[in-house]
Amino acid sequence: MRFEMQSVMNSSPEELWRYLSDTRIFRQVAAPLMTFESMDHKGLPANWAEGKSYKLAMRAFGVVPLGHHSITFVAIDEHSRSVKTRETGLLIRSWRHTMKVVVDSNDKTIFRDELDVRNGLLTWPTFVGAYLFFGYRHWRFKRLIDKGVLAEDRE
Repeated sequence: MRFEMQSVMNSSPEELWRYLSDTRIFRQVAAPLMTFESMDHKGLPANWAEGKSYKLAMRAFGVVPLGHHSITFVAIDEHSRSVKTRETGLLIRSWRHTMKVVVDSNDKTIFRDELDVRNGLLTWPTFVGAYLFFGYRHWRFKRLIDKGVLAEDRE
């Protein structure tokens, strides 16, 4: 199953693109609904890297274990401002995710998520959960940008 979600962000496209590459902001935008911790003793790098895979421990509300989650960054294209990942985990068989930063005809900065979920008999519940989670992420991302309280802004 596939869906697309997009939101207007009060940010320049360049700034929003920088936010997408920052692992701290990824975690900040997902929290507190979902938390992700690196399963590597070195932790996560400051920025995602193309061709790299990251193994994460997922928790709902920082408490309920949801198993492991692996994200592979298939492509990070600065020119088109797009990130493509392939993800799997205990609860997810196949999750292909594309994030894009685009500018619309009114010069508004748009954050776009595109997701293709394949999870056998669990595809429909996974789809519903992903849609709700992505809605939360968009709301939280926009709110944190508007408040100027993203991790990167505090340095």
